[in-house]
Order: sequence, then C-alpha cells, then structure tokens
Amino acid sequence: MPSLGVAATLIAGAATVTASALLHVALFASVVILLAMQMLLAADPSLRRITARFAATAPPVALLRAVPHALRRAVEAAPPLATTEREPVRWLGSTERVMLLAAVTALLWLFLALQIGYLFGTRPNAATSDMTFAEYARRGFGELTVVATASALLILLSEQYGQRDRHARLAQRVAYSLVVAVLLLLASAVHRVLLYEAAYGFTTARLYAQAYMTVVAIALVLLAAEIARTLDTGRLFRRTAAVGTVLFVALLYWNHETWIARRNIDRFASTGTLDIAYLANELSPDALPTIVDQLASLPAPTQLELRAAIQTRYATGSTLADGRWFGWNRSRISARAAQRWLLLQRL
Repeated sequence: MPSLGVAATLIAGAATVTASALLHVALFASVVILLAMQMLLAADPSLRRITARFAATAPPVALLRAVPHALRRAVEAAPPLATTEREPVRWLGSTERVMLLAAVTALLWLFLALQIGYLFGTRPNAATSDMTFAEYARRGFGELTVVATASALLILLSEQYGQRDRHARLAQRVAYSLVVAVLLLLASAVHRVLLYEAAYGFTTARLYAQAYMTVVAIALVLLAAEIARTLDTGRLFRRTAAVGTVLFVALLYWNHETWIARRNIDRFASTGTLDIAYLANELSPDALPTIVDQLASLPAPTQLELRAAIQTRYATGSTLADGRWFGWNRSRISARAAQRWLLLQRL
C-alpha cells in the first residue's frame, strides 16, 4: 500500500525539522502503526481492510507475525487476515432507534436555544457567578467537546446496529439534525478556545485542541455523507484518518511553536502581559530562534527576565547537545546558533 509508506516517510522525516519531544513520541507511534499496517496489507492490499480495529491492532499483530517468519527465514509475505465481512447484528429496533436519536437531538437543540448566551457569549451568564473567566472558557470547551464526541458515537452506533424499515427515512432526518446540533456545539467549543487565547495567550495545547476539533468537524460532515447511503464504518475511518494524517503532517512541518512564540510576544504590545515561564520552559527548542529574534521588541525589564529564563533552561546544553549523524535535527542546530548569540550578547 504505497500511500501508507509515503505517509510514514513524511512523518518520519519530520524528526529532522522539529525538536519537540512530544511530537517525536507522536510521530514514532504514527510511523509504527503505518508501517505495521503496510506490512499486513502486503499480501492483500485492499483499502477496505483498513478499519479502526485493523489500525489499532496492527502493531502487535505485525510483531506476532514477523517474529516466527523471521525465525524460519521465510521469504513469502505474511498470510492475510481474514477478509470476510459479516453483516452486523442489528439489535436496536427501528422505533427505539428513532426515539433514542430524537431524544438526544431534542435535548441538544433545547440546550442550544436556552443557552445561546452561555455557548457563544464572552463572559459567564450570571454577574454573581463564582466562575472565573478562565474556568468559563476552559470548562466550556471540555464539556462541549465531550458531548460532541459522544453524540457522534451515538449516531455511528445507531447507524451500524439499528434496524432499517419504514422508519429509516425519519431516522436519517433526525440524524442529520443531530449532526447540525453537534457542529454548532463544536463551533461553541472553538469559540471558547479563541476566547481563552485572546485573554491568556497561545499555547500548543490550545492549538492542538483546535486541530482536534477540526478533525471531528470534518468527520461529522463525512458521517453525514455516510448517513445518506449505507454506512461503511471502514470507509468513514479511512477518510477521517486521511484528514487527520494530513493535518498532523502539516503541524509537524509548520513549526507551529515558532508561530505561538511570535504571537505571544506580539500581543505584549497590546496586553502588557507575557508568560515568560511558558516561552522559556514549555516550548521546545523549535521556538528558541524566534524568541531570540523577538527579544529586541520587548521593553528592557521583560527582555532581561526572558533572557535569564532562557539561559537558565539551556545552561547545561544537554537539550541542544550534538548527537550522532543520524540524529541530525535542523531545529536543534538553529537553536544552538540562537543560544550562542545570546551568550555573545551577554559578553
């Protein structure tokens, strides 16, 4: 399956352009899964075999197949997994299916109608509320994301295991209505993250949250397209996984930590606040060259504080130490140059 190999190569190549330990863990796991799937698909390269279960179990299955074959010095490809597809047991009655979807849909739309101010406002509803603005934005995002994800799973289960008869058209319309309600909830969650960023600055966690919600929103649109015909969970997973992979590769090569550092420093001119501890200690060396370049734009006291925090973090040099030739990393080289410049300025 060439597409899996291409994706694995692109993701593995990002190890040379990012020094983020978190992203290194993520790209390692991604490459393992992609290569394991490619190995299992070698004998039977059918896209229809790629499902959520197949992807989740690919690494251990590939390992269990590779070890005995390596011991026997076999040259033939590993035997393919069984490809027989069975029709799922539709244990959810059509009437119950419509009632379940309708109840959840009605509840969400009622919540949207009654809580429009809470969902898309800029402050807690009640002036006497003990909820801080930070709690308002952060808690709202978490709650709404969980509800959106659970609702999407409910639609999937009802489509996969619900019986189809004269109520099928009604169930389809109710499912569409639920998808629209969930998309509105996701829009509210995005709104919360944007509020949080405007008030407290930009972080990788907030950016990753937006990326996650983007994938969920696209998955919902793809799910709506599946509802229009017979649901194929494997096809839905493949398309959603493709979207997620493209977005992940874009994040790896974009150097988003540089963007985050620049935005936080730029907003200092209008807010007068800067999370120095986050810039110096939480961001990876990917962001260091940009932080050093932007130092001159800060007032002297803030500039000195940020410079001292950076020097403290990188004082030992272990984070930016040279490795073996196969560990070459462009971001780490740029960060070392920025650190040397800081040391020369101090002298």
